[in-house]
Amino acid sequence: FLANFGHLFKPVTKKDWLFETRTDLFSHYKMNQDAQRVDAFQEQSGTGVLGRLLDTMEKKGMAVSPISINTLTVMLDGKPETGRLVDILPSNGGKEFDFENKNGLNFADELVTAIEELNAGTKVNSGIFANHFSQSFIDTWNKT
Repeated sequence: FLANFGHLFKPVTKKDWLFETRTDLFSHYKMNQDAQRVDAFQEQSGTGVLGRLLDTMEKKGMAVSPISINTLTVMLDGKPETGRLVDILPSNGGKEFDFENKNGLNFADELVTAIEELNAGTKVNSGIFANHFSQSFIDTWNKT
């Protein structure tokens, strides 16, 4: 008797498991993918179990914002038309802001320089990523 042997789509026996299974039961990678998707019959192909949950919550008017540690996982993927991005944080945490200026840096000068660079004069191809930058800025602003 074996329990929890893999992602089975229906009951199988020792004699028919090879022909009746739709996945590779002995592949660690495939088992991880199936566990993250929990979509045995591919009714919502390409989505993960938590991504579909977030889609439903968003439809009901809730504000959702998925966060992943170190990497993007299939589990958080929802329907592509939602346009929801996953925030990926490093496992050692975010960079700490030096409120007391222990390092003696002149933030005002650095900030002014960065703002001037960001809003510098335009060129023929300056607007290539303008929409993406603007939308990313708005998304980040709305999350904070």
